[in-house]
Amino acid sequence: MELPAVVLYVGAGDGAAAVRRRLGDRSDLTVEVAAGQRDGLAAVESGTVDCVVTEQSLREGDGLSLLRAVRAADPSLPVLLFAPADDEALVRDALADDATGFVPRVGDAGYDLLVDRIEAVLDHRSTERQATRYEHIAAVSRKINRALLWARDRQTLETRVCDILTESEPYRFAWIGCHDPETDAIEPRAGGGDEQGYLDVVDVTAAAATDHGRGPAGRAIRTGEIQVCQDIEHAPSFEPWREAALERGFRSVAAVPLTYGGESYGALFVYADRIDAFDASELELLSDIGRDIAYATNTLELRDEVEKMAEFFEHAPVGVFVTEPVEGGVVLEANPALARLFGTESAEDLVGTEVVDVYANPEERETVLEAIREHGKVSRELELETVGGQTIWGLLTLILSERRDGQPVIVGMVKDITGKKHIQERLGEQLAFIESVLESSPVAIAVFDRDGTVLRANGYAKEVLGLETVEILGRSADGAEWQVFDDRTELLDVDDLPFGRVVATGEPVYGHEHVIEQSDGETVWLSTNMVPMTNGDGEVVRAVAAIADVTELRRKEAELQTRQSQIAFFNNLLRHEVLNGMTVVLGATERLLDALDEDDERRALVEQIDGRGVEIVDTVQRVRRVLRQIADESPEVEPHDLAAVVGDCVARLELDYPAAAVTLDAPATAPVLADELLEEVVYNVLVNAVEHNDAGDPSAWVSVAVEGETTVVRIEDDGPGIDPAIRDRVFGRDGWQTAPVSASGFGLHFVETMVAQYGGSVRVEDREPRGTRIVLELPTADGD
Repeated sequence: MELPAVVLYVGAGDGAAAVRRRLGDRSDLTVEVAAGQRDGLAAVESGTVDCVVTEQSLREGDGLSLLRAVRAADPSLPVLLFAPADDEALVRDALADDATGFVPRVGDAGYDLLVDRIEAVLDHRSTERQATRYEHIAAVSRKINRALLWARDRQTLETRVCDILTESEPYRFAWIGCHDPETDAIEPRAGGGDEQGYLDVVDVTAAAATDHGRGPAGRAIRTGEIQVCQDIEHAPSFEPWREAALERGFRSVAAVPLTYGGESYGALFVYADRIDAFDASELELLSDIGRDIAYATNTLELRDEVEKMAEFFEHAPVGVFVTEPVEGGVVLEANPALARLFGTESAEDLVGTEVVDVYANPEERETVLEAIREHGKVSRELELETVGGQTIWGLLTLILSERRDGQPVIVGMVKDITGKKHIQERLGEQLAFIESVLESSPVAIAVFDRDGTVLRANGYAKEVLGLETVEILGRSADGAEWQVFDDRTELLDVDDLPFGRVVATGEPVYGHEHVIEQSDGETVWLSTNMVPMTNGDGEVVRAVAAIADVTELRRKEAELQTRQSQIAFFNNLLRHEVLNGMTVVLGATERLLDALDEDDERRALVEQIDGRGVEIVDTVQRVRRVLRQIADESPEVEPHDLAAVVGDCVARLELDYPAAAVTLDAPATAPVLADELLEEVVYNVLVNAVEHNDAGDPSAWVSVAVEGETTVVRIEDDGPGIDPAIRDRVFGRDGWQTAPVSASGFGLHFVETMVAQYGGSVRVEDREPRGTRIVLELPTADGD
């Protein structure tokens, strides 16, 4: 991390305050104050000061004396003398003593000039430091690259890298460790610099659960990312090694993982003699070094492999070859086994053949080449083609190497796996299908052996049976062990359960329902289908059960029966009491109308009663139709033109509510699946949009849009909207008491119920800037 620059102001405190005010609140610069020469020189010797500003008149000594003392302590440290401009001798002496600059102290303008000079000096110093740092990084990189290039074994490579790093400031010690995956220990493999026995007294691991695994080393191995401890003395995670490190002068450390191509080759650890030693450029250098070491190690390992392969090249039982690593490259060498595999009389017949010719899919050659260039090696199963045109499957292993003359080549091996591949493909498809069926099944699947022991259960079995998979496996099909009851709460014997019946008869059992008590005491209803699996002699050796939790289904069935009974009762009540009563009322009004003269003033009242009675009868008839529809679990739906229905509803609304302004946007036709109550559904929502509007001249906007398999009706109003507190339940039966009910006599619960039976959905949205939007989504019907 980059520390803020430190400006030391030596002199009166009001001068430092004036400088601070002009610099403002800056995180990259801080001003410290020293009253006299002694305090100022002590601050300089601490090594933290980036620029010194001194007044000539000090509490002890003077500015010129301080300048000379600073030059003796640190010749490169910038020093600005801030003094009156009328002392020409002082100016000459200051410049003669190598002052960085002389700033005349002339009122506020002098402070402004001083701040400008401070910023210029610090910028120049930062630039010089950056240039030095880049030069240092470049020098280290060149040395390490040469070491990587000429290394012939891993030990020499890693030791040389550690030596190079510790030859440059501020690094004191470096080592490379390997990670043992079995023990998680990080063991030293190479090192360089002033180690002072440090590795003999520390224990480093990658185990996250231990204190010795939470430091930079363990984190680097686990995450594969560079880790830094910028202050060993105060970092909590470095506590296990703090004392040993500080005794040896180590103040900060970086841990660099060595990874390449997904392979870990350990980690590089670099220790510095000061805190915050690893800035962004240093970390970038170390990260590059880590990648280069891993790549070089990988290359060395590949070289070893190639050398070993050369020993059995001619006698290997698999095809071995050498090719050019370019598109269109040819076979340079081949062994007898390769000739037999591709159907030639001798290996020489393959030499000079274009490699792409042996690929059944030539475009795969370029893909393989790209993988080799990136990773240095590749192993793939590919379809190959023999000289005679036969397609075979080969396990192809390729390694990027080079000849003694430096020519890059690919060394490859190919093994005929045609038979194995075909078997694997068939088995893989079957196993994948079976596994997919088992684990994606919406019911519990269990497999029993001949004795009724559970051999296998899918993931959903845990939910249905209330047990963990390990508790299910090994259990018996015995009803007592599972606590299985019939609907009379009597414990069932194994012979009464599906398994006992399947074993006894050899026939499948379907739809067997029973109660099971789970481990937490909860009882659930299960429905079991079980089929036998037989051997060649027809004996049952396995049984597969599909078990579904039907508790909720049974509860809903009971609710439905109760609801249907209530609906039937209410429907009969409407028919016998209301309709019969209204028949009497309408008959009476008819006789009254016949008895009254046309000019009788009472005739208008009777006509009003008669008209309202007809409306009541019509409403009751529609309510009875709705009740019958709601009670029907599977209503008959057929195509209806939603565009025409909505148009009729809008026209009807304009007659019933002349003050309302309705805008309609609909296509010529919009067929949907619904029944004859569709118009009541739409009209009910329209009436709600107008009737519950607080405006004297309410407005509504209606649109119909066919959106693929769904046709959408959007009905918007500019009313007060629906309270969010009741919006989620406005369509439910409980919402009847809070949601509005339109003049048509049907609540929004009816709307939601009917739309759901059509296979659609309904929701409420806010309309901006005010109002409500109700969205009906209905299944689109075939246009024919």
